Amino acid sequence: LGFEKHDLIGVSGPGASPGWFLGINVTALQKARAADPDAPSPEPRLFPSNYVTCNLVRAQYAFNGRQRCELSLQPGDVIIVHRRWNDGWWEGSRAAYLAPVKNGVQVPRPGGVESSTGGGGGGFVVGGLARGIFPSNYTASNVPTTDPPLFCRKCRSVLPPKAGGGACPECGKNEEIMRTMLNTLDDVAAGLLVPEKGEDGKPKVDLFAHIDVDPSKGRGSLLDRSDVAKDTTVRPRLAV
Repeated sequence: LGFEKHDLIGVSGPGASPGWFLGINVTALQKARAADPDAPSPEPRLFPSNYVTCNLVRAQYAFNGRQRCELSLQPGDVIIVHRRWNDGWWEGSRAAYLAPVKNGVQVPRPGGVESSTGGGGGGFVVGGLARGIFPSNYTASNVPTTDPPLFCRKCRSVLPPKAGGGACPECGKNEEIMRTMLNTLDDVAAGLLVPEKGEDGKPKVDLFAHIDVDPSKGRGSLLDRSDVAKDTTVRPRLAV
């Protein structure tokens, strides 16, 4: 299966060889049907699973960004999720448009696929894609439907061929990190571990003391949310 970066692929099932799945290039099909509404659907072809990401959501409602770091959305937008903030706002890049169909006709994206990021909001442009934060309850999650699944239902990471639809290595690593942090707190509570004092003279527990990789020292968010006003708007909820 041929595709370009940020093309949307519809997955139909696993291939005969590990690490390969069958699918169609949805982006190419949409372009073909924009020129010819009767263009036939192609036969699924093989593609390497390690060339794609499945950490995607699809916008269900329109959202107009009001802050510079807020990502404007239209129904049908497909967003690559980079971070999930605890307050319900997620960070992502608008990568594709899955056109809704009304009366047998694809609905074009208002303003075109390449929408403006100017004005008071709309997101930044990073790597050629509009990127910013958006309300997660305006979107529907990507759900695995193939057997075995291409990606983990919980973390949306692509499962390696050896997983065979079993345990997700990424989730296992995250659970081990969490267990290590909890064990550190238990050791402090039991007096088995004495935390060092910080600059303010108060004890400071290093939860990453026994973890090889410290995610807090990795690449941070490109967005500074310190100047974002607290949003109290009532949002529509989704049942997905």
